[in-house]
Amino acid sequence: MEDFPELFTKFESDACASGRLAWHPTCVEDGVPKRVQHAADGASGLLVEPHGKTDYWRKTYYEPLLLKSDGHILAVTVQSPPKLVAETHLTLNVKSQFDQAGLMVFVDDEHWLKTGLEYCDGKIYLGCVVTNGFSDWSTQDWPSNKLSIRVYALPNDSCVVEAGSGDDWKMIRIAHLAMGDQKVKLGVYTCSPTAAGASTVFHSLSIKATSGYDHKA
Repeated sequence: MEDFPELFTKFESDACASGRLAWHPTCVEDGVPKRVQHAADGASGLLVEPHGKTDYWRKTYYEPLLLKSDGHILAVTVQSPPKLVAETHLTLNVKSQFDQAGLMVFVDDEHWLKTGLEYCDGKIYLGCVVTNGFSDWSTQDWPSNKLSIRVYALPNDSCVVEAGSGDDWKMIRIAHLAMGDQKVKLGVYTCSPTAAGASTVFHSLSIKATSGYDHKA
């Protein structure tokens, strides 16, 4: 992926116009959210309001069996194995249980990773769900509805998640994600599993080639 041209946008205008970013058609309206507004902060920022009853989850915990893969992903599509890092800065405005937004690595309905902020039981958490056939979910407390987050999508079916800002980034997850030689979608996502009404402003998005993740341990 060394030849991947860096993508950076503050969403001043239609981010899909360049042809590099596209809404992934897993939901109603071919993946396009209920509402999309560019320059939502005046000069920049992408405001996204997802359709209600949208989510990503597969099998684990819930009865009856929950199989959901119908949220909204605005992403580039690349051939695996990737060697890329994506970063976004966002503000999540919640309304209902499980409203969420962040970054996503999507291979197919059975293999994906999503990470970001999620509203659960009256609080906003920083979370990560990794799905290889079955979903798992890890969370930690988060002090606000604002987040800067990175995802490294790497060879050997590996992903690393960091949260922070400036020079202060902390690794929160290293995960296996079965990507094989499939095409992979990498970008921002949002969904509202309970009901419509939430919105997220993605203040920026960058996706670029990386030499890997420098983990000292």
